[in-house]
Amino acid sequence: MADLRLARKVGAPKIDGAFYSHARHDVRSPLTAILGFAESMDEGIYGPLGHEKYAEYARAILESGRGLERFLSALLAILSLDAGELYLNEDECSVEHLFDELKANWNSEAGDWNIALEFASDADLPNLYADRHRLLQALDCIVENALRFTGAGGRVAISAATDAADDLLFAVKDTGPGLTDEDMDTALLPFGRIEGAAAHDGPGGGPGPGLGINLAAGLMALHQGTLSISSVPGQGTRAELTIPKARLRPAPGQPKE
Repeated sequence: MADLRLARKVGAPKIDGAFYSHARHDVRSPLTAILGFAESMDEGIYGPLGHEKYAEYARAILESGRGLERFLSALLAILSLDAGELYLNEDECSVEHLFDELKANWNSEAGDWNIALEFASDADLPNLYADRHRLLQALDCIVENALRFTGAGGRVAISAATDAADDLLFAVKDTGPGLTDEDMDTALLPFGRIEGAAAHDGPGGGPGPGLGINLAAGLMALHQGTLSISSVPGQGTRAELTIPKARLRPAPGQPKE
């Protein structure tokens, strides 16, 4: 009872920017150590591990740690968005560099799951004035969902082009089973999970589809952009992330208006 009375007297702590900063540090510091040691074992930098099962376990620890890192990053970002504490660190970036980072993040998983990961973009696309890290985080969330819901032998196509309004449009199209209206409503909930729909969960985990979609939508809104999702059962799902024309800049060598 003493503890309960004390809790009532003190009250709940205020959750503000300092809270998120401390929480991020307290969680990520040990996680960074786990990932670092697991990566060292996975790469065998100090020599072979011995039994092949140890290498398998090291890989599982590394993948699980990376999945946990993605989940925590998404969760902290969602909480920061909700509290109005997430701010953009904007600079000029290119579609080419964003695609390079997406390939580095997902080529291995796509290969493990026997999914073709394809990239295509219009020639001479402009650069973007955006927070590269947050924009990449939004794209990561959508690509991860597409890979999860696509079966072996399927395809996830990522494209970038300017649309009729001269906005920049990123599209992620998968050949998964697609979603019914009811499944879509569930998928849009922050922690919504569609029973039996995910083809791949894998040891790495990561943010669920609802958390990822909500985070991506929030990050796009910070860029004055939009996220839209359409799906047809049996035909797959298409997500479109639109960056407004006002955020586009001529790439090197392109004429300035």
